[in-house]
Amino acid sequence: MAALQLAFLNVGQGDTTIIYDLDTRDAVVVDCVNPLPVLEFLKTKGLSRLRALIVTHAHLDHYAGTVSLLENCEQQGISWDTFIFRWEDVRRYPSLLNDADGHSGAIDGMKRDASLRTLLKWAKRPEIKKKHAQPHDLPRNVRILDALTFLHPEHRDWQELFDTSSLNNLSVVIRVSDGASALLAGDIEPEGWRHLSANHPQLLTNAILKFPHHGVWRNGNIAELLDQVAPEIVIISVGMSNAYQHPSKDVFAELRKRPSIRLLCTQATPQCSDRLREVREKILTAIERAGSSELLGSDRREGGCPCAGTVLIELGDKAKVLSPSLQLHITEIIQPFLEKHQCILPSLT
Repeated sequence: MAALQLAFLNVGQGDTTIIYDLDTRDAVVVDCVNPLPVLEFLKTKGLSRLRALIVTHAHLDHYAGTVSLLENCEQQGISWDTFIFRWEDVRRYPSLLNDADGHSGAIDGMKRDASLRTLLKWAKRPEIKKKHAQPHDLPRNVRILDALTFLHPEHRDWQELFDTSSLNNLSVVIRVSDGASALLAGDIEPEGWRHLSANHPQLLTNAILKFPHHGVWRNGNIAELLDQVAPEIVIISVGMSNAYQHPSKDVFAELRKRPSIRLLCTQATPQCSDRLREVREKILTAIERAGSSELLGSDRREGGCPCAGTVLIELGDKAKVLSPSLQLHITEIIQPFLEKHQCILPSLT
C-alpha cells in the first residue's frame, strides 16, 4: 500500500494543502483560497472522492474558494462527503476578523463581508447543512481520515483563545501521520501555540512543519517552536506580493541556524530578490523546460513567482520530498535568480 502524500499548493498568499491516497483515490483538502488549482490537482492525480474539506479559520486567504470548489466537484467527476468550518467563531465574535496583520485593512471590507455572507448562506442550505461536521464526527475506518488528528483548538480553551483578539489563535491544527508525520499549523500564533503545547506535547514532534501564518511568529520564541517540532522539512505557503512582509526575517534567521532543515517556500518574495518581476518569466520557463509545470500552481494566471512552487511530499517510513527536485530548486531557480535567498542550500552530492 502506497504511503499517503501531501501537496502544499502554490496558491500565492494563502494556504491550500491536499492530503491524498493514490490507492483509494481519496483526498482531504485543508483550506481553499482558489478552487482552480485544487480541481486541476485532483483531476491530474485521478483523485475522485473528497472525503473532507477543512477550513482552518475564517480569513479569506484560507476559505475564499470553498463554495466554488465544492459546487464544481460533481461536474468534475469528484464526489465530496463533508466540510468542517466553525462559522460560530465569527458569528459570535466578528471583531476577531481584525488581526495584527491587518487582513481587514488589506482586503476590501465589502469583499470580505460579502464572501463570508456567501459562505454562511450556502452552508445553511438543507442539502449542505447535513454534510457539515465537527472533527470528532468524521467517520473512522477510512484510512485517510484515520491519519488525521485534530490537535487544536480544544473546546475548553475557546473562551481564553477568543480573548487573545486574534482569530489565528483559533486555527485548526492537524497532525497527519502515516509512518512519518506532518503538522499543519494553520495561522496559529504564539498564544494559541501555548495551549497546543500544554494539551498535546507528545504529538508536536513531526518530520514536516507547515509553518504557521505564512512564515511569521510574532512575539514568540522561534527557536523553541522549532525545537518542539524538530522538523526535517519546513514549508512556508506565501505569495510574492503580500503587504505583510511575510515570511519574517526573524524566522529565516532562525532557520538558517539549522542547516539540516530543508526549507521550501511556495513563492519567492522580496526578502530573496529585488528583481522578482524581472526574473519571473525566466523561472517559469526553467520550470516548464524541466517538465515540472505542476509546480506552478496558479502562477501563470495570477502573476506569482515560484520558488519551490507546489510542494509534493510522501510520508511512509521517512518523509520524502517528491517535488521539487533538489537539482531544479537549487541550480535552476535559487542560484541563478534569487540573489538574496534566505536558505542554507543542501548539498547536491
